[in-house]
Amino acid sequence: MPIFLTFVLLLSSLLFAHGGGVSANPSFGFTEGFKHPIMGLDHLLAMLCVGMISARIGKNAIWQVPLCFVTVMAMGCVIGFYGTNLNWIELLISCSVIVFGVLFIFPNALSLKNTLLTVAVFAVVHGYAHGKEMPIFVLPEIYIMGFMVSTITIHVMGVVFGDKINQLPEAHSLCKIIGYSLIISGTIILIAQLPLFN
Repeated sequence: MPIFLTFVLLLSSLLFAHGGGVSANPSFGFTEGFKHPIMGLDHLLAMLCVGMISARIGKNAIWQVPLCFVTVMAMGCVIGFYGTNLNWIELLISCSVIVFGVLFIFPNALSLKNTLLTVAVFAVVHGYAHGKEMPIFVLPEIYIMGFMVSTITIHVMGVVFGDKINQLPEAHSLCKIIGYSLIISGTIILIAQLPLFN
């Protein structure tokens, strides 16, 4: 567990990834897109969870759940780019960490179809935030490619981590500890955001 938390904290230099206005560079937006998911603890935890949950479910879910998230998230980015600014999106992103924490503890609580639906709903939310914070003067398709590559990388890390846990004798207890830690983390992030909406 300490190793997991250290890994998360090392990858995340900010608590939230929500701060647009990054200037363009020769990557044409790829670097900005790639960094966006890993610069916020809420995004990072949720995307790690998607990989871990898919590993917990096993079989075809190992690739179906992450693929669903990445694909729908890209669509959510387009919606966010052209849509209005919705402040409560940030709250839903925090809620995704809580919900994914529950699904990590109880991976079979929902059918695979409903799990995919749940993941898709939150993928739209995460993608929307990426779209609203897309920097000016970048190529949108390159920016989207950047955060998709980053997200897939995080998902793979989550799958590997989840698979390693499954192989441990104390996997059941460890999953509970990690899952409840995720729920608590998501709740703290959610509470920290509430004053912004007063």
